[in-house]
Amino acid sequence: MELVDFDLHAAQDKSGCGQFHFMPRFVRDLTDNGQEILSMNEVLNYLIKSSTLLINPDNLSRLVAMPQYKWQDFADEVKGMVVTYPGKKPCSVRVDQLDRNQEELCNKTLLAYPEIVHFGIRPPQLSYAGNAE
Repeated sequence: MELVDFDLHAAQDKSGCGQFHFMPRFVRDLTDNGQEILSMNEVLNYLIKSSTLLINPDNLSRLVAMPQYKWQDFADEVKGMVVTYPGKKPCSVRVDQLDRNQEELCNKTLLAYPEIVHFGIRPPQLSYAGNAE
């Protein structure tokens, strides 16, 4: 969800700013097996309306103490969601796994938020595959 701008000062003319603004594409499925690209207005409205804390601090101790099968249900519910932490790099990631490991210090369990795990894959175009070019 990080927006990227590509600056083309050499191609800039008097009518534009000379930057390409890359935006993520979101689609919705149509009844005839087609898809429709949503306007950024619709995407931003959805994100604003659905914005909430992944884990409310008031519920943290209950989540940490719940049985494994209930925890797994919660983790499965958020799997695949995009979570955002403004100001961090990257600011948004997809949740591939949610780990609730707790650490013990001096025989006392320190209450910690679950760890968000994202399995990122580098596109093959960006990987060295025997050709230095």
